[in-house]
Amino acid sequence: MPLSNLVQVHQEAIKKIIASHKGRNPLDLGNYTGGRDARNTVNLFVEPLPAAGWKDLVAMETELSHLLDAKVVIYANAEAVPATVMAAASPI
Repeated sequence: MPLSNLVQVHQEAIKKIIASHKGRNPLDLGNYTGGRDARNTVNLFVEPLPAAGWKDLVAMETELSHLLDAKVVIYANAEAVPATVMAAASPI
């Protein structure tokens, strides 16, 4: 199953995992090197809550990687993502 479909199928579980580690408003960034399903990597932007730390971000990536059976990269700083990618991101 393509990664974009996996993200859709598991969107509620993804939201729960992100919320359990002090994150909110997840966006699917796709894969900005060649389309949403070009590699076995899921790129997500997550807005961290003020109490979130780096351990929360690592735990999100780990749990989501297990859920989706793919590498997951969490971006928590919008400035680290090109504006064109953020503009094309899909809410989860």
